[in-house]
Amino acid sequence: MCTHDSFERGRGGTSDGRGVFRFVTFTCEINFNRTLNYMKKFLLFVFAPLVIFTSCSKDKFDAAKQAAADDAAIKAYIGTDTAFHATADGSGVYYKIVTQGTGANPTIKSTVKVTYTGKLLDGTTFDSGTINQSLQGLIKGWQSGLPYVKTGGRIILVIPSREGYGNSAAGSIPANSVLVFTIDLLSFS
Repeated sequence: MCTHDSFERGRGGTSDGRGVFRFVTFTCEINFNRTLNYMKKFLLFVFAPLVIFTSCSKDKFDAAKQAAADDAAIKAYIGTDTAFHATADGSGVYYKIVTQGTGANPTIKSTVKVTYTGKLLDGTTFDSGTINQSLQGLIKGWQSGLPYVKTGGRIILVIPSREGYGNSAAGSIPANSVLVFTIDLLSFS
């Protein structure tokens, strides 16, 4: 509800140059709850279409299509090296045992000490080093591939994206990347 007082300068005036003034002031009582409801409705109408638009504009990830693309890329990669002779396991990981090693094989519950080099299919090295870590804490491709060798062994793993970092980027590794690791198993416990 609003009220007002007024004081206005009118036309004309007196002989000494002073005019007639009218001054208008408004005093409004603001209904806070009503204003808050209007703001909520405004924000809803502004942001709801924005959220809907951005969620609809994202591409849907198709795991089957990505798996087929990964498999084709791996076969093309392996096909370029006739001496590679990799074997595919049930998870889609391809492996080549370079050196078998001796003794027992690690299990998923083992803590492994390895040196490794990780590359993308185009040959770009994204990581290398030595780690001592539980096999359970490593990517799925390592979990399925590393138990094929024994202590002192070397293996090359070609890992489809679903067994690596999936459809998420990880550091310098792009999303949906097939990974190639050369791994030396130094020891395990």
